[in-house]
Amino acid sequence: MARSPRDTAALRRRSALELAVVAAIALATWALASALELHESLSAFFARHESWQADELAIALGVLAVGLAVHALRRRREAEQALAA
Repeated sequence: MARSPRDTAALRRRSALELAVVAAIALATWALASALELHESLSAFFARHESWQADELAIALGVLAVGLAVHALRRRREAEQALAA
């Protein structure tokens, strides 16, 4: 069963909306972290716990975020192919 142009347009609108929501949350997080001077607080925390290598956590979380984004894009592509079939 082929997808109708209406279904394709709805999927694209939903994807754009989800992207906008993620971007808005990221921007709000940055603004809140800036207002609360979160980096300075975390730097002091990480300095006390250097033996745990907690300062490397940001890098690991960044890699995780990229991996989840790639996974989501792959799943979207699979869903579009399944809908087209």
